[in-house]
Amino acid sequence: MDPILLLALIAAAVYLGSCARHPYRPCKSCGRSKETRSQLFKGAFGACRGCRGRGHYVRWGARLIGKS
Repeated sequence: MDPILLLALIAAAVYLGSCARHPYRPCKSCGRSKETRSQLFKGAFGACRGCRGRGHYVRWGARLIGKS
């Protein structure tokens, strides 16, 4: 077996194992605060549009193996 293919299979197995154990990643937009602030009005805030107020996303590999 080609060594590059073997390394790619091992890396994919490690990544999917990581996704099974830790299926979520933090939202880049709100930084897990679950809300965003208005730039026009100082005191106004609402649910983050990126993660819809959850504070996290399901990782791509976790969706692939059905962990959502």
